[in-house]
Amino acid sequence: MSPILETVSEFATEPPVLYRDEAVREIRDELLSCDAVLVWVNPLDISGDRSQLDPMLREVAGCGVVVSAHPDVIAKIGVKEVLYTTRSMEWGSDVDRYVDAEGLRARFPEHLAAGPRVLKPNYGNGGRGNVANLRLGRRSPDRAGIQAAISNSFATKLA
Repeated sequence: MSPILETVSEFATEPPVLYRDEAVREIRDELLSCDAVLVWVNPLDISGDRSQLDPMLREVAGCGVVVSAHPDVIAKIGVKEVLYTTRSMEWGSDVDRYVDAEGLRARFPEHLAAGPRVLKPNYGNGGRGNVANLRLGRRSPDRAGIQAAISNSFATKLA
């Protein structure tokens, strides 16, 4: 990140604009005076949604301001979704995606048999929102252990 910050610091920059829905028009006007905007939204912030922010960013981008990350890009790649989409590429890994409970029930036991697994939400960062670190029992392979991702303590055993 340091090379990016060093390069950005060479340009004239303005202080951050803190977005809030009630000021969407004023913020839009401020962003329209910029050449480029770097947008970051905490995916775990439950205080609102992107229903006003994203259309405003699309409008600003449509007026020639470079918007990164553009909301259409975020929607296309998902967040963790990109790990699944690119799993067969050089940097890919053993990733699966469960979009519903049926898929989880059908495919997860086989993946768990291959080794420990961490269930993560599509949106989240820093390990927050991870459901669990799961592994099959050593003595009893028909049982699985579950460990809360935010804790080091072994929580419970699942049948």
